[in-house]
Amino acid sequence: MNHSLATRGSKRDAEDPPPQKKGNFNSTYLETELDSERIGLTLWDSAGLEKAIVDLQLREMTSFIESKFEETFAEEQKVMRSPGFRDTHIHCVFLVLDPLKLDANIAAAQQSSDNLSRARVGGLDDDVDVQVLRALWEKTVVIPVIAKADTLTTQHMAYLKRAVWRSIKDNSMNPLDALELEDDEGEDDREDSDVLPEEGDSASNSSDSSVDSKSKRMSKRASLARHSSQSGIPTDEEPYLPLSILSPDPYTLPTSGHATEHELSRVFPWGSASPLNPQHCDFPRLRDSVFLEWRTDLRELSRARWYEQWRTSRLRNIPGTKMRIKGGVTPVAAVPREGRGDVRNFSSGGVPRSVSGTTQSTGGAGPTPVGMALGSPTAA
Repeated sequence: MNHSLATRGSKRDAEDPPPQKKGNFNSTYLETELDSERIGLTLWDSAGLEKAIVDLQLREMTSFIESKFEETFAEEQKVMRSPGFRDTHIHCVFLVLDPLKLDANIAAAQQSSDNLSRARVGGLDDDVDVQVLRALWEKTVVIPVIAKADTLTTQHMAYLKRAVWRSIKDNSMNPLDALELEDDEGEDDREDSDVLPEEGDSASNSSDSSVDSKSKRMSKRASLARHSSQSGIPTDEEPYLPLSILSPDPYTLPTSGHATEHELSRVFPWGSASPLNPQHCDFPRLRDSVFLEWRTDLRELSRARWYEQWRTSRLRNIPGTKMRIKGGVTPVAAVPREGRGDVRNFSSGGVPRSVSGTTQSTGGAGPTPVGMALGSPTAA
């Protein structure tokens, strides 16, 4: 992915930050140009998942994602914030799936249930793959990706895609739900049937906002529409997710600089397979969807939804912090001394409800770190 995304003529050799290593995660920074726009990407690579220690690996994975939230949280607590503070959240995770393991999962599921039809068997491993989806749910968006597309026939790949999608739907963990791609068409129909207000200004503003939101949803669905028109198999049979990719041939890659499309291709005696060819794999669709059409939505989700949920939980767990519960009695220690009065005058031992505070600290302890790195995880 690093070689396929990088573009020629970038300034990465002179200006890019050096690779970082945090636990079992290694970062790579690269620049690419999409739709005449140059963007910078930080990709974190991790080790593969092992069933024997997957619990420890998932703890380290979630701790790593939450550590990025912790960096934002620590910056918010500063009196003077850094003007150039960068968003370091993990906006998306690629769950790379081995087709051999998917076939083994399907075979094992068929043996365990003789009455289960071959067409209804899920492809994900409940002890590994499904656990990854559950562990990262409400923390980031997980995109399943089937690797080694050059080793599979067209029908075999379509069968594996349907099996993986079936597992995702059965566990109610569709990553497209967070991006609001499933219900957009119904929302468009409802908006078209709405009656505009009678006031001229209000009608104009409402119409403008409706057009903007509708155009935004149409942009998010552009990749889905292209998939429907370009796929050789009907969309109702081959789902949009998972996506398929293939890796470049490491023996043809240049030792330095950026690779050409020919150098990225895998050459066989009977032909060649290129990661940039949409007929060979879904990498062009993955690139355009995640890094171009969904990029803004992924960042907004990470900041406005995943981070805010984590921040709320984080504030509740700060030692010495008492959060006001509606209808409860305010603790005396949470009330300023000048507002306490004579506590003995109150038979309940509390204080008047007119004195309130949302969050008060009774101790001097600062924020505590969240999570520990205990294992070795996998993302994409």
